[in-house]
Amino acid sequence: VETLAARDDLSLTRGDALAVVVDVVFADDQNRTITTWAPARSRGGPAAEKRGAPHIVSLNLELHGMIFDVSKSLVEDAATCVKRRLSAEKRNGIKDDAALRRVVGDIVDIAVQRFVGTDNTFCYGGNGVCWTSSLLRKLRASGKLDDDDAGGLNAAKKGFFGPVWDEATSPASQTAVLDDYLGSLAPTCVFFARIFSMPLSSLHFEELGPLWFLLRERQSPSTASSTSGVSIGLVVAFHACLLSLVAVNSQKDRNCRRVMTTCKLYFQDLLRQSNRDLCELETLVTAFGHDEVNLENAKRNLEVNRMWIEAVDHSFKLDWAGQGAEFQELARKGRDEALLLNPYVAGQLALTACLANLECALTVIDTVGQARLVLHCYSGLESIGVIDKEDDERAELLELLASVLGGDQASKSANKAKRVIWFSGNRPKGNFLKAWYEAVGMAADKKKNRKLSGLEPEDVSPAFDRAVVGDFAGEELTEGETRRGWCSLERALGAIRRAFDEEDRLLNVNLAAVAVHFLKAVEELPTDLGLRADLDKELRQNTHERLVGHAARRAAAHNVVTDCLLGLGSGAEYFGQGPLLLNLEGAKRRMVGKEKQSFDAAVARARGKGDSDDVRQAKRDALKDKATTFLDRVSLRPADYRLLTPGFLHPSSSSSSSKRK
Repeated sequence: VETLAARDDLSLTRGDALAVVVDVVFADDQNRTITTWAPARSRGGPAAEKRGAPHIVSLNLELHGMIFDVSKSLVEDAATCVKRRLSAEKRNGIKDDAALRRVVGDIVDIAVQRFVGTDNTFCYGGNGVCWTSSLLRKLRASGKLDDDDAGGLNAAKKGFFGPVWDEATSPASQTAVLDDYLGSLAPTCVFFARIFSMPLSSLHFEELGPLWFLLRERQSPSTASSTSGVSIGLVVAFHACLLSLVAVNSQKDRNCRRVMTTCKLYFQDLLRQSNRDLCELETLVTAFGHDEVNLENAKRNLEVNRMWIEAVDHSFKLDWAGQGAEFQELARKGRDEALLLNPYVAGQLALTACLANLECALTVIDTVGQARLVLHCYSGLESIGVIDKEDDERAELLELLASVLGGDQASKSANKAKRVIWFSGNRPKGNFLKAWYEAVGMAADKKKNRKLSGLEPEDVSPAFDRAVVGDFAGEELTEGETRRGWCSLERALGAIRRAFDEEDRLLNVNLAAVAVHFLKAVEELPTDLGLRADLDKELRQNTHERLVGHAARRAAAHNVVTDCLLGLGSGAEYFGQGPLLLNLEGAKRRMVGKEKQSFDAAVARARGKGDSDDVRQAKRDALKDKATTFLDRVSLRPADYRLLTPGFLHPSSSSSSSKRK
């Protein structure tokens, strides 16, 4: 205020100078803020003083080249506030706005020190975002961030913008020395954005790949940026690219090179398994005919996912054949530095592929009820002890799926996941056939079948629930966070990190491979268990009048397999506990009075209440043989369903604490 009042070119009184400062700092030319701020300051309240900090920082960034919203200039608004306070004579004497902008700049320089502090490294330090913004605006003005009409790569030669970055010989210690790297990174990302940012909702780019989402939005005709600025989103995204490079390349063992190797291997492995799974599923769909509509839809989901993985993997190998040797070398180096050596970019690609692959695979895992059949049979046999999940390695995958898909994980959505696989909400300990029929839609107390619900990724994957859905409801919030209704960024990132490190058990499981294997296993189980005659009889009885072709055969196969492994005659129900609420014809209804007593007596006889120990032991041994046959058919070797998981998605796998940071 004293400085402004002493300036002859403005001729402001101290009262007017104070009004100008308030107008600029708080964007408040109506004196609304000062009436609450001044008394609070006199009482020593620092909170009210900090109200101006967000606005003054935004003003400060715009003065140094960062234009967030090209349709509105904070500096111009502040200059208008200054001009409004001047006398008519002084106002008419101003020929241009440069003088007013200088006045605003003087106020902002002092205010930033007051509100933000002199150590304003985020804006102006060696890792300052202002330098990133400045170079991006130059690239924008020179057309380097525009799409090439011929679809080519619009990048400058190495060394054009400054010293060349090289992890082995000259690793960067701050973003200020990465001008040349950014000059190549930004145009290269613009080029590949057309490939990566496919308009597929299952990829969740807005949450998992914000850089590609922002570039896609920038290329949209309705949201394209003006030539006079670069959006704040792109500035922050590209600055994050530089910060990630500085954080990783300063560590030992050339970790950017390790990120590149891991990312390439990850996508190669994903593409290999996706091609294999899709080929096997297409074979099954062809064999089954067009009766299984759900399988057709599941195949399309896998095709979409494979298409994106293939596009990314192809981009890693793009060599610009037919171009000059000098251009090819430049383009390949820029491609590797932008897509593979940058941890932020590689991480977004791997994260998107990881969770999108999980979501697409979940649409296949139980397409025609194959997962429910396998898991119910496994759970019933394990419950009565004929399968030992502790000692039998074949049960490892089945126990994992029964726990995770059954909702045993601690999450707010676990109850929904439970009721998809286990209708009662918990693994059945008896009445196994009743539990099975309820799980596939039959109601014990209703004549009409229930509508089935599917598995959603947020219900079974904590990583998806937090990273994509943004659900942090289970986190313990501080008093301030509870009052605001949202958790801090640090807490949110910590929750996502824990989900990837410790909680999510599905990330390295190829559910698509498991789904296809279960489909084939269910087809072969009637033969393996010696149930072909029973299957033919079931088909002749035509208990599924509304089903035709393979759909009817599948339903019949499910019936005979579950009856064999879980039924009263010699299956798990023979050794089960409690009353059975399933009548002898297979349709379910509750019983009362004498009818129920009569049925309970029949159940007791069927469970062998009068059988000798030798008979019961013989039936148990026979069921163990069936359980062994079942496990042999449905189990998978870890090599057939395990996915390679990038180390940078699981930091805890590293022994170095610095790598985790």
